Amino acid sequence: MFRFQIFRRSLSFRTTINPSRKFRLGPSQNEHSLILLTTPSQLQQTIENVYNIIETRNTSNLKIVTACVDTVVGRRNAISELWFDQPITIENYELAPDNSNESIGSVKSSFSAVAPTQLDKNWKDKSVNSNLNIEIACSSGSHLLNMPLANTLFTNGEYYTSFFYDDDHHAPNLENCSRLSIKLPLLKTDRIKLQAFHQLKELDLGANLSDNDGCFQVTDFTSNMIKKINGRPAADYLIANKEIQNSRRDVFMELIDPLDLKDAKPFSRTNYTNQFYKIVVGGLGWGEKQGMIVLDPIVGNIGHRYCRLFQYDPSIKRPRIASEHQSKILTLDCSQPEVGFRNYADSNDAELILENVAGLGNEKGFMLNDIWHTDKGSMLSIVI
Repeated sequence: MFRFQIFRRSLSFRTTINPSRKFRLGPSQNEHSLILLTTPSQLQQTIENVYNIIETRNTSNLKIVTACVDTVVGRRNAISELWFDQPITIENYELAPDNSNESIGSVKSSFSAVAPTQLDKNWKDKSVNSNLNIEIACSSGSHLLNMPLANTLFTNGEYYTSFFYDDDHHAPNLENCSRLSIKLPLLKTDRIKLQAFHQLKELDLGANLSDNDGCFQVTDFTSNMIKKINGRPAADYLIANKEIQNSRRDVFMELIDPLDLKDAKPFSRTNYTNQFYKIVVGGLGWGEKQGMIVLDPIVGNIGHRYCRLFQYDPSIKRPRIASEHQSKILTLDCSQPEVGFRNYADSNDAELILENVAGLGNEKGFMLNDIWHTDKGSMLSIVI
């Protein structure tokens, strides 16, 4: 009981979905660190709250890290707060390049409003090389998260937004960073639990093919392009699959090393070590890619690995996010792509507060412990 009380005081998570215009950060006064994760719709309000803390509180021992991501606990209009009673370590950072030949200056001056001239730039998503890295450690080990940042060009004129405030560090406080790496205070627990969810269903890779023996191995490849599976042109497996041909849903492939094949388990929607790679080209095709299956380039060199086929299935319901027994949950999302535009400032959706829960997500997916999670709709929960 004594240990639990110490742990509970060491950190506090809270997420506010559909924050009202009167939103204010939690009342914590004794913590030494704060991480703010916000969606683009709440970026301006989050920055205003950061300035309010700096101007009204004694910040001599307070570190603040702010990052804008595509989703927070799977929502497009939310803010997560992570408070710690020990200081965060700013491990590394890379300032955003000066695209306008003007000083970025402080967050207040450069992020407070969109400069119309900045929106006239030739459109190119430069957020692809921006990320927030978080090291989460406890007495039994550590986990390293790499989360891409959201594109905030149409929110504040910046391609991405992340910054930190560190009163004890003579660093570029409140300046935009393209890359930011932090280390959380050592958590007062000996166990961190990982729980996954994949919004995928497995398909028979050899459906409607006469030589379907249920075991499929890449027999010819180049880089991220599969030329042949079991000696047959790889695209044949997609062309013969009626379920794929009758649907426009994204298709993914899991690759299994030959040495791991005997230990490979049946597909589990909750296994966080599975790696699924999106099929970006597959079918008849033309030119040098004819008859091939081309996977997301993050796969690297495919090798002669075994493979299984999956399809995104939105009918599979996502689990409800709720903290049990005062545990803290940090959710990581491969966010659903946003369709169209919605002005959340005019939304009448009710405000909802999730205690002991925080989250961050990106449409491109995320990496945890060197494993990319890019299958649409997937979620991984870090339970502390």
